Amino acid sequence: MSEAQKSSGINAVLNYFSTLTPISEGFIHEIGTHAIFMEISKNKYILSPLDDNAAVYFILKGVVRGFVKDDNKEITTWISMGNEFIGAI
Repeated sequence: MSEAQKSSGINAVLNYFSTLTPISEGFIHEIGTHAIFMEISKNKYILSPLDDNAAVYFILKGVVRGFVKDDNKEITTWISMGNEFIGAI
């Protein structure tokens, strides 16, 4: 991922938060320092019940769905279409 894409991603996260509440310079610095950007291919898992799932993800682009398995059947529990946070509970 290029620096321009990373900068655009940071701006998207900060814009999201700024619609909820004023954000401080310290918060901006923390996001810029600790945010990790990943590109995930279609049909790949982001979260797994086998992992500790200690991260929260901000979806910049694309569609993500959460699901549970019941026997061999997948049951969709939620869908994110971008500009949203996702994580495990």
